[in-house]
Amino acid sequence: MRSSDSESLLLFRNEGLELFAINLSTVARIERIKASDIEHIGRGEYLKLGGRSLRLVRMHDHMPIAKPEQAPEDLYVLVPKLLAKPMGIVATQIVDTVQTVVELDRETISGVGILGSTFINNALVLLVDIYSLFESVDPEVFKPAAFPDRFRHLRALLVDNNVFFRTVESDFLRKIFGEVVEVRNAAQAWEKLAEGNFHVVISDVELPGTSGFDLCGKVRHSERHKHLPFIGLSARQDQNHESLAKETQMDAYQMKFDKVKLLKLIESIFDRKTPRLTQS
Repeated sequence: MRSSDSESLLLFRNEGLELFAINLSTVARIERIKASDIEHIGRGEYLKLGGRSLRLVRMHDHMPIAKPEQAPEDLYVLVPKLLAKPMGIVATQIVDTVQTVVELDRETISGVGILGSTFINNALVLLVDIYSLFESVDPEVFKPAAFPDRFRHLRALLVDNNVFFRTVESDFLRKIFGEVVEVRNAAQAWEKLAEGNFHVVISDVELPGTSGFDLCGKVRHSERHKHLPFIGLSARQDQNHESLAKETQMDAYQMKFDKVKLLKLIESIFDRKTPRLTQS
């Protein structure tokens, strides 16, 4: 599978030669620290940050990448946004931030914590799937205990213009639904809905052009689609988003990063609504 989108990426290294990238919009903060700042409790490593202990993750302990021969004294900690349990990824070098079109190759290099690979400025870069990485670190918090079989006959429409989020979301949703159709914007979503045969729409609310809220409003005003379950996802907390979700009659609205909660929302929605196709 290959997909192409323009992304804002943070490039960094992990105590070795490999070059990594994560979507910049997922990063809450970057802390520069000394190795001596790290506290060791049992097998875990922690950093005191903002009056709290932040668990640190060394990528080579969980991902199929090279282990360093020695660790430098100067380090960086990348703290992702809105996690169910805050964690930080240890890096040795912040290389750059870039805005680039990502040709995501998911086949050549794969494994836990690896979303895929791409080339940036002729250098091979591994895109980090921080959510599968954290699932391997603490599955009780980040990974659903089990996936139900009762939705395997259902078809979902996923709308997200961000290749990172869309890929992570589709991987997760394919464990729930029998088929997941991916599109990048509201216009493409409406074209797919015109074809019918969907049981649920799951959409980013901040789509370029027509927003996810506007798309939901259009669905609700359509005689053909008005009963279709609609879930809005956001990469940031915004009270205005919550108000718009209610105004446009979304069935649910939540942050993108909580897979456990998303599964519970899906189960709750279909406990209230009998799944039915949108076709006439």
